[in-house]
This record gives sequence, C-alpha cells and structure tokens, in this order.
Amino acid sequence: MRIVFFKRPKPKRFEYKPRYWDEEKERLEERKKNIWEKKVRKEILSSVISTFTGVRLTEGTGTRQKVSILWFTFYHFAFALFHF
Repeated sequence: MRIVFFKRPKPKRFEYKPRYWDEEKERLEERKKNIWEKKVRKEILSSVISTFTGVRLTEGTGTRQKVSILWFTFYHFAFALFHF
C-alpha cells in the first residue's frame, strides 16, 4: 500500500478543433444522405405493400391511385381489427 501526501496533477486533455470547414461539401453530403434515405424508405414501403397486397407500385400512371386505395384498405382493416 502506498501513502501519497499530495495529489498528482492529471494529464491535460487534447481537444482538436479543425480550422478548415467546407460548408458546400457538408451540404452536399447531407443532401445525398437525405436522398438515399428517401429512396430506401420508398423501396421498403413498395416492397411491403407488394408483399401484402400483390400490387406492384411502379412509377407512371395510376401509382397515386393505387397508393390511395391501399392506404384506404389498410386503414379500414386496422380500424376493424382494433375496434372489434
């Protein structure tokens, strides 16, 4: 067992703060990330809907109508499931 009569100073911490910051590059990376996330969400939603309903969502005519019908059906199914 060691006896210490005074406190030893703790080592100083090193905090690195970068001086150079490329705002345009950061904005571009954030935009890429947002676009990628939206694309992935859309693909996941499309695959889930097509799995449960058998209807494939494709870009083009009638897509918005298909989505509306699917949401309408899902809403009423969920309502009936939880209401009764």
